[in-house]
Amino acid sequence: MAPHRDRLLFISICIAIATVSARTSPGIHNQQPRINDGVSSETHITNKMVVTNAHGNSASLNKICGKTDHPELCIATVSPFLKGKATVDKAFIASVEAASSFGQHALGEVKKMTQKSSPEMRSTYKDCIGFYQTALDSFRKTLEAESGHDLGTMKTQLSSAITWIETCNDEFAESSEGPSPLEALANKLQSMTSDSLAIIDQM
Repeated sequence: MAPHRDRLLFISICIAIATVSARTSPGIHNQQPRINDGVSSETHITNKMVVTNAHGNSASLNKICGKTDHPELCIATVSPFLKGKATVDKAFIASVEAASSFGQHALGEVKKMTQKSSPEMRSTYKDCIGFYQTALDSFRKTLEAESGHDLGTMKTQLSSAITWIETCNDEFAESSEGPSPLEALANKLQSMTSDSLAIIDQM
């Protein structure tokens, strides 16, 4: 009987240890990578890599965006707009659509600021509305040129968009208000547009 009691005692100790370990160990869900803010639920970025994508585009999209100046931003903004397999052409279209979408957001912010601006600064804000609208028109023309694979026009229109966005910043720099309150939005939009230009070089 003694060996039997010893075996039962050993089993009881093992169960007790396993129970304590289960209570103190972190749960599986707590170890999941966190999805970045502003990124589609299809994609999250860890260590500069796309770790999941509905179309299995991890390697191809990383390769394309890895040749831009802002690979993480490229991955995060292109992925939600990507349709199908991540080819260079499709990634380019997605990058321009992403820039256009963000440009619409930036334009909305400019319009809100215009309504709250002082009378002496109102003309500067109104000028910026025009600049951002022209930049958005450049994105539209870029996509039209892409359908004919007109690389020259695509580059010209994207470069034009960057210039118009910077022109808004310059107007604020020359005004009494100083640095543009849109600088953060402008910098991101210019970076996204720059990435689109870098993708053209891969075509």
